[in-house]
Amino acid sequence: MTIVKYLFLLVLFFFSWTCLYSQRLENVGFGSLFVLQTLFTMFIGLDIFLDPMKFSKYLLISFQGGKSIDIPLFWALVPSSILAFVSSLLMLITSNFLWKQFNSIKVSGEIRRQFQAYKAYFIIGTLLTYILLYAYFSMDNAQTLSEMQRLFLVSVMAFVVGFSIRNLIYANGISKLLGTTTE
Repeated sequence: MTIVKYLFLLVLFFFSWTCLYSQRLENVGFGSLFVLQTLFTMFIGLDIFLDPMKFSKYLLISFQGGKSIDIPLFWALVPSSILAFVSSLLMLITSNFLWKQFNSIKVSGEIRRQFQAYKAYFIIGTLLTYILLYAYFSMDNAQTLSEMQRLFLVSVMAFVVGFSIRNLIYANGISKLLGTTTE
């Protein structure tokens, strides 16, 4: 049951991403992106909160000298989904303001590049989050993963958090457009 809701959301995300790259449907894309990200964040939060085994789903990273560190997967899933939610809210507010002001999302060259970068990073970040979700739900024991699998998942965790932070910075910068446009 858990995997079905995430697959359904992924199909809806593809619709939303398609709308984001259509000039006439860009505002619909940001609206649907916010709704889907809200559901995605709620599903991740609830599934992890209700999972009694969440602390046993970790990556064991061993170092020379016999030292190791355990990194729970939910440390990347929960914060990155919350950051993606906040950035999608900021982008929804900004796109709605621009749509009401100009009947389209008309912005200058630098702001347009930030919009495009936000869209691309959001798509990549969401797909990487799905990889982490797959690892989270299919992981029984961290010891069964090979070193390459652990390295891959640590890289994915870093990229997911990095893309989420970068998108929040982009969304915050673009939302400052509201203040400069109304003055």
